[in-house]
Amino acid sequence: MNRKSVIVFSILAAAFFCRAYFVVNFPITLDEAWSNTVGHLPPGGVIREAKADVSPPLTLLLHKFFTVAQTGAGIRWIFALFGFLSIFYLTKFINAGVPVLLLAGFSAFLIFEGSIARMHAFSIFFSSAACYYYVRTFEREKRSDFALLVLFCVLALYNFYPFGALVVAFIAVYLVLRKNSVSKPAFYAYAFFSIILFSLPLLYIFNPSYAGSFASEKLFELPSGAILAYLPYALAYSESLLKFSEIRGIKLGYFLVLFSVIAPVLVKGAGNRRGDLRLRLSLWLAAVSLGLVFAVSLKIPKVLYSAKYVAWAYPLFAYIFIMGLESLPGKIRGLVLSVILAVNFASLYSVLNFNPENWREVAAFVGRSAEEKDIILFDGSQMSYPFSFYYSGRGKIAGLPSKAPLFVPEEYMAYNRVWLVLSHNWARSGVYRGLLAKKIKLTEDHKFGDIQIVLFEQSGRKSFPAAAGKIRETAGTY
Repeated sequence: MNRKSVIVFSILAAAFFCRAYFVVNFPITLDEAWSNTVGHLPPGGVIREAKADVSPPLTLLLHKFFTVAQTGAGIRWIFALFGFLSIFYLTKFINAGVPVLLLAGFSAFLIFEGSIARMHAFSIFFSSAACYYYVRTFEREKRSDFALLVLFCVLALYNFYPFGALVVAFIAVYLVLRKNSVSKPAFYAYAFFSIILFSLPLLYIFNPSYAGSFASEKLFELPSGAILAYLPYALAYSESLLKFSEIRGIKLGYFLVLFSVIAPVLVKGAGNRRGDLRLRLSLWLAAVSLGLVFAVSLKIPKVLYSAKYVAWAYPLFAYIFIMGLESLPGKIRGLVLSVILAVNFASLYSVLNFNPENWREVAAFVGRSAEEKDIILFDGSQMSYPFSFYYSGRGKIAGLPSKAPLFVPEEYMAYNRVWLVLSHNWARSGVYRGLLAKKIKLTEDHKFGDIQIVLFEQSGRKSFPAAAGKIRETAGTY
């Protein structure tokens, strides 16, 4: 192999290792556990749950048919594989060699979102492929490009509804820049019509009333859609070191310092005047698709709650950024690239070592002390899914009522001890804790990051010895 081939192979091998290490070592998240649990229901149950959720059924079906074991690697492997294969289409789309491999290979955003067993891994893969074949239709007239564009767009829509913003952008941008395409208009008409036709079954699954329930949900104090200014930061560095809702005080300064590294590069890339058609298409696609998402966010803020919901825009961001990076002088380009890679490695370290919801650790802690006549309660049955994924100890696992007034502590007095596990409790935790404390003695209170474990014990019973080892309170920001 020549020197270039050795470098490419080495980068890809290291990128694959990073993803494999993450897949094995990062604990299962609540969303993954929910998808895994629902995905193993009968087909009718999967469709029913998909209709009650804001995502199409593709992710659930992947869990159903591609899970090889109830382990992190066993449920994540298919997602991580296609997350890794996104690098192939990103390099073909951007066509800038080693810089693309480095940024895509070691992007904390791509490694995290591209390895988690949720829809975002395939959003990145499908959008990378769709963007590549879309620009190819402007550069050459091949039916296979249009066929593959249709295939990946349809799959992307069955994977995640918001990808529809990019499909709308494909249509709108063609209408604006159609004179720059070498392909016949009829090919585009057939392609766009096919995407719409094959996506019609989603109307049966999509539940607009459920999606609309997020319209009044207040997620953070900043104005709706303001996260658009945060997206370049999140796509470049990931959200693990600094979440959008945390940008205040000294963290605002930290954000501005890191943002100042990428902002000039993006501006330079967007202002490139060398006649790059792919750059023009990327700019138009980004403006139209994100503009549409912004408009929707004014009514439904959650569509911009996190950068992962627009993970499909990553190829457009990467293209604009790489074009800006390539136009910088060599030494400055190397410095910028080094800073970005260093922050991404710091982000990965943060994700792996400061996890605010380490359900594997919580399950192990409870499992060391739980007894047969114990009951382990969760604020909502879904909260028990990631715990049950790891738990093999004794005791009964149950979910609490979704509304605190329906909670009757007397129903649990038949058990010797009551474990109350609180996470994502939407301010109900204090109510449950207070009601139980009136009926049964509180003996232990432990905190694992954002997860709290409270143990109640029947009067006259000796308190259980704390699990061996010092309780570690973790903290995380992702």
